[in-house]
Amino acid sequence: MRHPQGSTAPDESLVVTLRELKDRTGLSLAALAARTPYSKSAWHRYLSGGKRPPRPAVEALCRLAEADATAVLALWEAAEEPAPPEPPEERPGGRRSPRLPLWIPVSVLALFGAGAGVGVGGGLGRSPDLPPGGPKLGERARR
Repeated sequence: MRHPQGSTAPDESLVVTLRELKDRTGLSLAALAARTPYSKSAWHRYLSGGKRPPRPAVEALCRLAEADATAVLALWEAAEEPAPPEPPEERPGGRRSPRLPLWIPVSVLALFGAGAGVGVGGGLGRSPDLPPGGPKLGERARR
C-alpha cells in the first residue's frame, strides 16, 4: 500500500518520511518492535501520525533503513507537538456553559444525605417529653 505523498505540514512530512523508511526496511511492525526498544503499538502510533516519535526512535529507524538521519532529524525538529485540545466553545453573549466544580454536588448530597438520615431515625435521640410531631407552632418545648 502506498502512503500519501506531497504533504506540506512538517509533522505530516515527518510521518510520510518515517513510513517510507519503514517500507524500505521491509520489516513488519512486530519485527520493527523486536529490533528497537519501542513496542509494535508505539510504532503504529508514530507511523500513523497519532503521536510524535521520540528522537531515539527516529534514529533507530534511520539505522535500520540505512538512511542518513540528518534530513529526517531536521524534519523531526521542525515537526511540532500536537496542539492541545480546543477549549469549550463559548455560548452566544460570551458566556461559557456553566459547569459546577465536583465538590458542590458532593457537598449538597452529603448535607441532604445527613438530613435524610436524621429524618429516618424517627424517635431516636428525641426527648421523651416532646409529642411525636415535636412542639406545635408557637409552643415552647418543656424542660
